[in-house]
Amino acid sequence: MRNLKGGNKALDHFQQAFEMFKKVHPAEHPDVAFAMAELGLAYSDVDDLQNGLAFLQEAEKIHQKLYPDGHPELAKNYYYLGLV
Repeated sequence: MRNLKGGNKALDHFQQAFEMFKKVHPAEHPDVAFAMAELGLAYSDVDDLQNGLAFLQEAEKIHQKLYPDGHPELAKNYYYLGLV
């Protein structure tokens, strides 16, 4: 797992990036899913596993709609879920 030395400050930056992606892309865009997954990992890094898991599961739902079974983006998402 990554170590967010900035803790909550780093989490704030991830949240900002996620909000920006949501403003410029449709809800099921790959960049939104990417930002959700990164935010989920950031939450888990500060021991907020409930929010971490929730964001990763939402990213997984988007990836499942966008990509066929066996796609590397799905594998990456499953890997991230395993970290939490």
